[in-house]
Amino acid sequence: MGINHVVFNADYREFFEINDPQRMKFDEIQDVFGSSDNIMFLLVPASRDVFTEEVFTAIHQLTERAWQIPHSYRVDSLTNYQYSWSVGDDLMVEDLLPDIDNLSFERLAWAKEAALSEPGLMGRLLNNEASVTAVNVLVNVRGKPASAEHNAVQYAYALSEELRREYPQLDVYLLGEVMANATFNELYVQDTTTLLPLMVLLILLLAMFALKSAVASIHILVVVIVSVTASIGLIGWLGGALTSHSSAAPIIIVTLAIADCVHLLTHYLRFRQEGILNEDAIAKSVDRNAKAIFYTSLTTIIGFLSLNASDSPPFRDLGNFVALGVMMAFLFSVLLLPLLLMFFPCSPRGNLIQITWKAWIDMCHRNARSIVALTVMILLGSVYGLKKMISTMTGLHTLMSLFLSDKPWILVNNTLVAQRH
Repeated sequence: MGINHVVFNADYREFFEINDPQRMKFDEIQDVFGSSDNIMFLLVPASRDVFTEEVFTAIHQLTERAWQIPHSYRVDSLTNYQYSWSVGDDLMVEDLLPDIDNLSFERLAWAKEAALSEPGLMGRLLNNEASVTAVNVLVNVRGKPASAEHNAVQYAYALSEELRREYPQLDVYLLGEVMANATFNELYVQDTTTLLPLMVLLILLLAMFALKSAVASIHILVVVIVSVTASIGLIGWLGGALTSHSSAAPIIIVTLAIADCVHLLTHYLRFRQEGILNEDAIAKSVDRNAKAIFYTSLTTIIGFLSLNASDSPPFRDLGNFVALGVMMAFLFSVLLLPLLLMFFPCSPRGNLIQITWKAWIDMCHRNARSIVALTVMILLGSVYGLKKMISTMTGLHTLMSLFLSDKPWILVNNTLVAQRH
């Protein structure tokens, strides 16, 4: 039930405390001048000419429909841009193209010349070559439930698909701060439904190969599922929300839970291979490993809890969530795993981990000096790599740097940047 209370919060404001001076000043500016959160429709005609009757009809329709996006309060486009000019002593202000049903070639040519001379349009709603245009929708979702932003994004997706069907020669892309938040959410769902299961499957296959026991792998899977589910459920009951950074917690919890189980199962299978009865093998394995697993878990918990010293809430949440998960993994490893072994024992078939470990020790003993020299070389190379990484960290503070370059939102942003110049 607790999992139902877990939400994913992709709002960039969550990286700052509520009482952070910079966030408070930013919120104050938005309270006075309006929210800057936006959904931008990028329109790229196949003809690479925005100023055609068909493209302007599409812009007009999109502008009218964009007002229906939930929580929208302003829509800017070429068709409703307030163009001003003087006639004698009078100042005239009207839409750039007020009569959308009567677009002549001369009228479009005049509008193109006027738009290309407008600083308020160039680089915002129109590029220098007049081959790409945008319809910018401002939305106000601050302080509203997470469903508010989701509804706005889903409406924008539907609107873009509708426009593509009506105007197949027009490429329509979505970007903006609201779409960036939606991309975080989509990637979280993608990682949860694909990356995490694949990682667990790969580790379980390796464990089955190393332990030579499919039953042992199933036991590990059960402990992992219970540990992660209990951890996320507790997070939900405590009112926690996952963010782009703290969403890595389940992957870390899975890794540590598997490590705890492998320690216990390795000794359990060795004792069983020595002819010890199942119950006695379980007891001896727990007695041999419980203290070591406890101290390992304790030091790991302390390490992740140190993230509470961070000024950014998502990093503190990551530390707290992982610490909670490590505790759950320890408890279920020493309580649930022995119970599973009691009812579903594993047949000993030789332990590849034990065989490999013995061979590894012999190899290290024979090549001690070479291993030390290799370690020193790796250490020196790592120090050089660390210095290089630190020197380039100043360029990794933008929002786009958090995504791979092949993600749709990044490709659209790169297209926009390229078309602006």
